[in-house]
Formats: sequence, C-alpha cells, structure tokens
Amino acid sequence: MPSLRRPAAALALLFALACTPASPFEGPGYDRDQGLTTDAPGPYVAVVTEAVVSSDGHDLFDQHVDQIEEDLADRPGLVGVSLRGEVFGDSRWTLSVWEDEAALGAFLGGQAHGAAMGAAHRSTDRVRSARWSVGRAQVPPDWDAALERLDGAQAY
Repeated sequence: MPSLRRPAAALALLFALACTPASPFEGPGYDRDQGLTTDAPGPYVAVVTEAVVSSDGHDLFDQHVDQIEEDLADRPGLVGVSLRGEVFGDSRWTLSVWEDEAALGAFLGGQAHGAAMGAAHRSTDRVRSARWSVGRAQVPPDWDAALERLDGAQAY
C-alpha cells in the first residue's frame, strides 16, 4: 500500500510556503462582534501598504512595527487595522481604515511612523501603498481587493 505521508507532507509544505496569515481587523472604531463602533459617518480612508523586508533588516523592521503598534493603540481617528505577513517570506502588509484624511495625516506625521519611514531604506527592499475611500458597508475592506490596489502602485 502506498504511503500517504509524503504527499500530505508536500501539500502541507506548499500550503505553509504560500500562507500569508492576517490578524483580525480591529481597532478603536471597529469591534469584530459589533462591527463599526465609530460615530464618524464616513466615507473613510482605507490604506494598504506592502513592505518587503531586506534579508538583514528584520530586527530593525520589527522594532518599528512594535513602536507603531503602540502608537496605534490610542491613535485618534483610527477605525481599525489588520496586519498580514508571509510565513516563509519577506513581505509584510498593513490594511488600515481611518475616519478621515486628517486622522491619517496625523498618524503619518507622527513620531513612530516618521522613525519607521526614516529607517525604511535600512530595513526594506521596497515599500508601496495605495489609499482609497470606503463607506460603512465596506469596513473592514477585503484583503484580496486591497492587495489588487497595490498593482501598479509606486514603490518608495
């Protein structure tokens, strides 16, 4: 009788190599059980970002991600965020929704994000992002649709 171990192991390895798990979308304006909890009427600003971490930049990149996560914990105007990453790769993504451009701008101009962008040339090979408007019914945005928005996005 042929062994099923090898094909199963090969399938498991292929799955793991292609696996890009994402954290649940959550934040001060969104609850997984209740949905939107913000009083802001929308439309909102959605942003998807991809960073390809350089082979020697993982520690520095992770330090900045930790600082940004701390900053996001009580960032005014954040609706919610989800993080995604390749299990055996270097690509990392964020998907966030903001109440408006002013809230997003305040985050982008904040210390944690500014420090991360200042170090990006030392920790990443490429960073690109896209932003678009979403209504209440589109929160949280679909990851696949968000990633499509990165097609053709300018790298910086």
